[in-house]
Amino acid sequence: MKRLLFLFLYSFIFILTFSGCNKKYTLPSSPDNLFKAGLDYYEKGKYGKARDMFQRFVFRYPDLPEAEISQFYIAETYLKEKKYQEALTEYNIYIQMYPGGKKFEEARFKKLICLYHLSPSFYRDQEKTLRAIKKIEEYIKSGGAFSDSAEVLLDSLKAKLSRKYYEAGLFYFRMKFYESAIIYADAVIEDYPVSPWYERALILKYRALKKEGKMNEADKVLDTMKALDSEEIRKFLSNI
Repeated sequence: MKRLLFLFLYSFIFILTFSGCNKKYTLPSSPDNLFKAGLDYYEKGKYGKARDMFQRFVFRYPDLPEAEISQFYIAETYLKEKKYQEALTEYNIYIQMYPGGKKFEEARFKKLICLYHLSPSFYRDQEKTLRAIKKIEEYIKSGGAFSDSAEVLLDSLKAKLSRKYYEAGLFYFRMKFYESAIIYADAVIEDYPVSPWYERALILKYRALKKEGKMNEADKVLDTMKALDSEEIRKFLSNI
């Protein structure tokens, strides 16, 4: 039932998209040639034309085995064009329509790649980043086939969040709001200990504590820094 609904909606979108199009190339007359034409265009990097062939295949021959792969390649063409929202939509359609499909695991992972790229720069609102992190963690927890690669995406997104908190703390430090600087530094230290911004957050917290006159707490942070094998920490310690 779910698959029939998807096919109906897809057919409706297809008709709206292509009913007024005047293509300048001849369409293959057989399903085999139509599918091969899509692959040929894809391999040549002509992703728009490839997508046209694959969409037509799905619309015309939804019950043939190649329809599954055509749907996957529709998503792939958008990914190649860096149209991540469109690619995400098409991967979701594939996942819903072909839960046991040949490309199911790959589609699940490619969906995460789209979410990763839809995450904005660190200085913007990070709601999409948090959503991407949640989806990636769920994928890894489920034992996804590409979990190692997903871990790389996860680390990168967490590094982005840790940088946002660090930069906020640094801003407050420069404005002489030292308590606020400590709060943001702690957010990095406690939640992102493997982040590349961890050492800088320790330094920031140490400097803010000293400005607040909290020497006992500053000394504890200093002891933590001394135990780290970090070039950045060593350079900082050599100047205090």
